[in-house]
Amino acid sequence: MLEPEAQALLQPLPENERYKTWHLVLPNGTYVRPAEGSVMLLELIDALRPLGFLVRSLRLQRVVARMEALVSAYRGELGKLVPWMPPVRRFP
Repeated sequence: MLEPEAQALLQPLPENERYKTWHLVLPNGTYVRPAEGSVMLLELIDALRPLGFLVRSLRLQRVVARMEALVSAYRGELGKLVPWMPPVRRFP
């Protein structure tokens, strides 16, 4: 079940698209598709910023986008490898 804040952010997406993959919504409300958001997310996380810079510098965005699509396609199977933990709420 989505929290009300997340529900509001995902309102513009068709319902069948909401659960297919992850979504990045910037503080200004801009929705970023997962393909572009993968590199952007790397650049936003302090510990991964050098990796994001490297990906962009070497123009590997398409490789990262394909990897993200592959992970999304098999997320059900991959999810079985990750132990269940209660979610951490990091919304402002």
